[in-house]
Amino acid sequence: MADWQAASNTNNVLYYLFGYQSGRLGQAIGSIFGMLADFSGTIGLVQFISSLIKHDDELKPLLNAIQDGFRQLESQIAASDKLQRMRDVDEGINPAVGVFEQLPAILTSTPPASQDFELEQIQICLDAVLFFTDYDDKWQAVWADLPYYSDPWSGKLAPQADADGLVFNYTYTLPQFLRAIYIFLTAVRALAPSSLVNYQDVLNRCLTRLESVHQTVVSGIVGTRMPNAEDIVAVNIDNETGGWNAQYAWRYAPSPFPPWLYGGVEIYSGVSDVGGYMEYSYMENNGNAPIPDFYLNPIPDQWLNFSNLIRLRIIRKQKDLYRQLGLPVVRSVINQLRQLTGQPLLTEAYEAWSVGEVFSILALPPPRAIGVLGGISVEREIAAIESALTEFLLGTPPWAGYYTWVDPSGSDTWVQPIPLPTGSLYEYLTGATLEPGRHL
Repeated sequence: MADWQAASNTNNVLYYLFGYQSGRLGQAIGSIFGMLADFSGTIGLVQFISSLIKHDDELKPLLNAIQDGFRQLESQIAASDKLQRMRDVDEGINPAVGVFEQLPAILTSTPPASQDFELEQIQICLDAVLFFTDYDDKWQAVWADLPYYSDPWSGKLAPQADADGLVFNYTYTLPQFLRAIYIFLTAVRALAPSSLVNYQDVLNRCLTRLESVHQTVVSGIVGTRMPNAEDIVAVNIDNETGGWNAQYAWRYAPSPFPPWLYGGVEIYSGVSDVGGYMEYSYMENNGNAPIPDFYLNPIPDQWLNFSNLIRLRIIRKQKDLYRQLGLPVVRSVINQLRQLTGQPLLTEAYEAWSVGEVFSILALPPPRAIGVLGGISVEREIAAIESALTEFLLGTPPWAGYYTWVDPSGSDTWVQPIPLPTGSLYEYLTGATLEPGRHL
């Protein structure tokens, strides 16, 4: 119990640091790359660099907050190793940051800086980039020193360490790597714009490392354990009293963690988006009090529907977690590097939904089978999708009703269905706006 509570407290801190704040890191870095990509020479170069430096200042308190957070965790985890790794990372990028902050002065110096001096400054920024691309140890940490997600339902969700006890770790290195890339590109654009073609090998190495990191993090976004029929409610006879007992295995969880745990977890950082299924699914969306414990109507289709709905909700949490971690910005930077190196852009977005994906998870007939495609109007297309989702939910507790145990004798009561949510059911289930005719 104490161990689980300690793990929970640690994860709460990490969620604040890497869930909420890494999203802000991603936004800040994304805005800098956006400025860099949009710059066309129509404004003064010095003013442009000054604007980038101002945005870069937004990153510093967030990166410092990560370090401060680890210091607060020293009573629970061995933070010294992480702090040392952060100092190591800072030492690798600080010289480039110094060049970055001096660019306005270099560009306006009298007499102008020599070409050799400018190339030396670019080389300093280049070295910072290679510090991240060429050394695997910058992306590793000691497994035993890192906090990972754990709860009584899913157990511990953590990566496997290698033979040396090391595991992939990106929480501080990734934002600094992105920072190093934009500093390098800014220095080249400011000091020797025509020389970018000479750095194609460097850009390819950046791309290779960034794609590897992105894919590793994506592979680490997992769902909590799926419950089966016996997990929802297991009924047995009490040998002493002869009465019936209902054991809600999925509900079991020490206070204060909410019941019916489900959600997404990023195993390498321990960041999670996990909560109580009843609270998230029904109380908030229907305005009702939390639904009491129930067991499923012994109709196979209802259990299958309920199981598929849980699976869809878990996947939605995984997609939400991808956004919270700021990974869409990482994908955007990957595409900017691909464009600079003449490679095709990534078109698949992890966090996106398609109608076909939703129907597949819910085990509904493919959209084509219900006439969504084939030249029908947008209105009919939307109506067909919403009609299929309506039929699905009406066959799924609690919209289909459910049994609940009311006394030890084993009596049960059939609870009437609750109303369907108002508005688009597609948006209710996915959080995404339905785009007719697209991504089916």
